[in-house]
Amino acid sequence: MSAKGSNAWTPKNFVQFELDDKQNKACKAWNLTLEELDDLLFKLSDEDYQFSLRYDSYGKCEGAWMQKRGDKGHNAGLILAGRGSTPLKALRNLLFKHSVLDGEWPAPDVKIGERRIEIDD
Repeated sequence: MSAKGSNAWTPKNFVQFELDDKQNKACKAWNLTLEELDDLLFKLSDEDYQFSLRYDSYGKCEGAWMQKRGDKGHNAGLILAGRGSTPLKALRNLLFKHSVLDGEWPAPDVKIGERRIEIDD
């Protein structure tokens, strides 16, 4: 079976990346239309990313996560997270982080930015 559609479990590591104040302000101003959001999600899905949305009890907020399917490619084995007061804002935060990183996530042992205690979206 190919990596796409494979149910094989592989260990994942969280990317340690938080937006700085300037990036956070730009994220809040990033108003995607539903059509733009749909196009972006289709594009990323075609690039073998999968998404999860749910309440994040660790962050006490809504969470959105994305990871590359399989074990091939630059972001394989990594999870990028976004947070917000609503699922849509968490997804926006996640997709904005992915765009800031130009789709090339740092290794899990590289920490970028400080985690915000309160969600300010």
